[in-house]
Amino acid sequence: MSGVAWPPTLVERVAANQWVLFIGSGVSASCTSASGHQPPTWQGLLTELADLIASDEDQAVAKKLIANREFLPAADHIRYALDAESNLSGYWKTIRQAVDGPTGNRFEPSRLFQALLDLEPKVVFTTNYDKLFEVASKSGFAAHSYTSEDLGHDIRLGEPVLVKLHGSTDQIKDIVLTRTDYAQLMRRGREVYETLRALSLTSTILFVGYSLDDPDVQLVLQAVGRTGMSPEAHFMLAAEPESGARIPVFKESYGVSVLTYPAGQHEKAEEALRELGDLALGLRAGPLAP
Repeated sequence: MSGVAWPPTLVERVAANQWVLFIGSGVSASCTSASGHQPPTWQGLLTELADLIASDEDQAVAKKLIANREFLPAADHIRYALDAESNLSGYWKTIRQAVDGPTGNRFEPSRLFQALLDLEPKVVFTTNYDKLFEVASKSGFAAHSYTSEDLGHDIRLGEPVLVKLHGSTDQIKDIVLTRTDYAQLMRRGREVYETLRALSLTSTILFVGYSLDDPDVQLVLQAVGRTGMSPEAHFMLAAEPESGARIPVFKESYGVSVLTYPAGQHEKAEEALRELGDLALGLRAGPLAP
């Protein structure tokens, strides 16, 4: 048993397909390549990029920001330091290889992806750049970028959709990583965000693969979260934070209830999702005939 107590409200929503799945970097970090390597987390990606900076002084600043978990300022500093050193080509190449894996040694979807797919989501958002969900789902979802103008149409048709909210390695120069990128996202991705806001009012969102201090999910929640909502409006499955005080803050600030498993035991996430799937399947099947 995972130890996660899934609220009946969420189980009912999943069973009725009245929910939205939101996938973060922790899901991709569970994957491996044939050689046993794994994709980096947010912090790991920034550290790899910081190592590209030739200036010892600028590199030290970047690593101090990362150590202090000031990830967005670190991303800004790294991008502009490498631009000043005329090494944006190295920046893009490192991101692509860190996220997808080197050519000939690509990362492969983990069982966690299958546990998510077994929940039969119809609408999936992700802040990940990789194509692991596409591979795991055998391209069974219509993919949309944050500039899409057809997302609402596909959702109304009932088509399974995948929204790459922060871009994709297919268009590496359009990914969202720095604060400047986020500002452009809010302008260029206005229609997609409006669709997400509408979904957040009518569907339950389940966030998987995020920690409570991930800047990418915090920025999403600032845009679509609602204070004063029912405490069971949306949910996040996450490892226990260092400070338990973070959990009520998330609920009060964004309307997101955090369901935790022991820190460092990420296999519990897969186990918990399989338990959720069993509960939803049982509800869909209904009571046994007498």
